[in-house]
Amino acid sequence: MRTDEEQVRVTLEGCRLRKPGNETYSVLLEILNRNALVFTWDEHKGKAMRVWRTNDDPSLRDLIAGVQNDIRAATLALFLCDQVVFTTDLDNPPEVRWFAAKVFRHLDVKN
Repeated sequence: MRTDEEQVRVTLEGCRLRKPGNETYSVLLEILNRNALVFTWDEHKGKAMRVWRTNDDPSLRDLIAGVQNDIRAATLALFLCDQVVFTTDLDNPPEVRWFAAKVFRHLDVKN
C-alpha cells in the first residue's frame, strides 16, 4: 500500500499529465517536494477523506509568482493562507477538489 504522500503525488502527477496547461499541479507537487503538504482526516457527506493543507511555510509564497492564470493563482494564494483545502479522495480517477477550509471538522480516523 502507498503512503498518503505517495498516493497524492501519483494523483497530482497524473493530473499534470492530463492537463499540462494547468500550473496548479506543478505548484502542489513542489509544495509536496518541500515537505510542506500535510493532511488531516475530515468528513464530507459522511465519508472520511484526507484533506490537504500546507504547513504554513512562508517560503511557499514564491511558487505562485509563476502561475499565469489569475483564478488559479488566487486559489493557490487562498490555499497558502489556509482559506481553502483540497482532497483527491472523492473522484475516480482522482482529481483535485477544492473546499473552503472552514467547512471541515477533524476526525479521529485510524488508517
